[in-house]
Amino acid sequence: MMAKSNLGLGLMFENSQVGREPVRETRYKRPQLEVVERQRRLDAIRSRLVPFLIGSVVLIALFVAVLARAEMAAMQLKLQNVQAEVAKASDVQQSLLVSVGQLSSPNRVVRYAEKNLGLVPPSQSTLVGGSSLSSGQRVTKIPVAHQQVPLPAGYQVAPPGSGGKKIG
Repeated sequence: MMAKSNLGLGLMFENSQVGREPVRETRYKRPQLEVVERQRRLDAIRSRLVPFLIGSVVLIALFVAVLARAEMAAMQLKLQNVQAEVAKASDVQQSLLVSVGQLSSPNRVVRYAEKNLGLVPPSQSTLVGGSSLSSGQRVTKIPVAHQQVPLPAGYQVAPPGSGGKKIG
């Protein structure tokens, strides 16, 4: 008599004799197949896709934040350079204003006019204007101040005794 045993693997073995190798039975137990619904496949895809998309969005946001920080740093550097240039220009302006103040002092102008232009301070004379006076028009006498300033362009000192008449 042959005894059949099932090893739990879906294979049946016969034990015909003790000490002999068991003979394998040719019948297999078919695996249970089931039809996978389309929705399950979509759910599986979504379950993998959603974390990927969230991770991608987070990485893109971090990348944008890093780029914004780099741009801010570059702009800060440019701002510092411009501020340094403005400070230098302000210093130059201050030194030029001091120079203008020194060069335009009345004493210096009088010395320059006497030395380089050959002008002399006028004695009490009558000033006669160039084109602004009509012929024969008389100009009032101007008293001579302590500090003499050269006359503006177009004016001449009338020689004493000319009576304030227009010259040439």
